[in-house]
Amino acid sequence: MRGDPGFGQKRRPKQLWTWFCEEHDNIGEEYIGLFNLTMSMRLESDVVVSYINTDRSMADSLGHKWDTEGPMQAFPFSGRSEENPIAWAARNCKPGNNRTGYIKALMEHVGVDSFGECLHTRDGFTERGGDSEGPGLLEKDRVMKEADQLKGYKFYLSFENENCKGYVSEKLPKSYLWNLVPILGGPPDGIRHTPTGGNPPSAIIAADFANAAELAAYIKKVSANESLYMSYHAWRKNTSLITKEYRELFPPQSSRPHDICKFVDVLKYQANGNRIAERFEDCVDPSPKTGWV
Repeated sequence: MRGDPGFGQKRRPKQLWTWFCEEHDNIGEEYIGLFNLTMSMRLESDVVVSYINTDRSMADSLGHKWDTEGPMQAFPFSGRSEENPIAWAARNCKPGNNRTGYIKALMEHVGVDSFGECLHTRDGFTERGGDSEGPGLLEKDRVMKEADQLKGYKFYLSFENENCKGYVSEKLPKSYLWNLVPILGGPPDGIRHTPTGGNPPSAIIAADFANAAELAAYIKKVSANESLYMSYHAWRKNTSLITKEYRELFPPQSSRPHDICKFVDVLKYQANGNRIAERFEDCVDPSPKTGWV
């Protein structure tokens, strides 16, 4: 129906239209004025459908039963013995934000084991696998097997293929489930997708550093200091550090509605005066100097 000039005429009287998207795409220019509600991973959506909390088969983002039994506890620092402290796996090697170029520069300063097709350096682990009919990306048993394969590492490069507000894929929740500290790159509001909201930090944000060399220097500092490294896992022992916003946006599996349609709140729509949904902020273009924002 995209581009159909009569698309807007297909709305029935008093019918509500919701723009639904599971990726980072925005409402198209040709559709402005047609939708009442938005349903996407953007946190400003009427209905937030983040990777972190919508897959009914997925493990809870902080551990299987973090609401009743507490988060998954951190693996011992002494067991994180891989020579290179960072793991990464990706198949999209030419994304719009040039993450591959940035990570290539990072690899010049700090050890990264790349298991995917992009900048491949090591075999033995595949994030997605080749079986499209197999278990989901965040299915519990699968994630735990992957965690066992990666338990020698300290960090995971949770770099998205576009720099868009709210665009956080399975890479971030998997980093926590794998018991690694995520190095998050891409979403300008990425800190809101972390358990502690950055205070104290529970992820390293790439945008906080001027370039890959500065980021690498900080990673090496954290990697060499057990107490500093384990501070990024502090929320696992002290759940009061998990922010109220995180609990509300990404509740545990047991607290989630059983059907995503229950997220759609018609009363909320009516309370807003039967409004028309507006476009989100556009994705951020890569910096011409660094190739990354």
